[in-house]
Amino acid sequence: MASRRRIVLVLITGMLVLASVIGLMFKTEVLERQQRDVADPPSGAAPEEIVRAYTDSLDAHDCATAREVWVRDERGSADGWCDDVASLANVRIGKPFRVNPRFSGRQPGEQVVDVAVTFDLRWRPLHDDGSLDDGSTSWGYELVRDSPDDAWRIFSQGTG
Repeated sequence: MASRRRIVLVLITGMLVLASVIGLMFKTEVLERQQRDVADPPSGAAPEEIVRAYTDSLDAHDCATAREVWVRDERGSADGWCDDVASLANVRIGKPFRVNPRFSGRQPGEQVVDVAVTFDLRWRPLHDDGSLDDGSTSWGYELVRDSPDDAWRIFSQGTG
């Protein structure tokens, strides 16, 4: 008899643990989606304002704004981050510095800047891709525009 009770107790405990894990996943995957809207930056926004809009939109899970500040053919980068990041805190954005377009694989005549950023990163459970650890992170974004009248857009990210 004692072994049947033990088996039942183990099964019930296992089911409770499984239900807790499913509940946590539901909370983080469904309930913790977009928390607020982040305004699209104006077309004349400086590079650091574009980066601020991007990091704010990742923290707010506003994927539409996160996509909007990327060049069209690289918007998938925003999707991955928007899906995987739980939060970005203590964001500090550096001053942009000009880069020769050739060094970034861009066309001559395009204007390119790098913007260094630090932030405290927290991944969603089971979404960490292993490239960055939770915690304080140094990162950077490369932005491009064709002319002074065009809007800056992010085209690449990483550390340099």
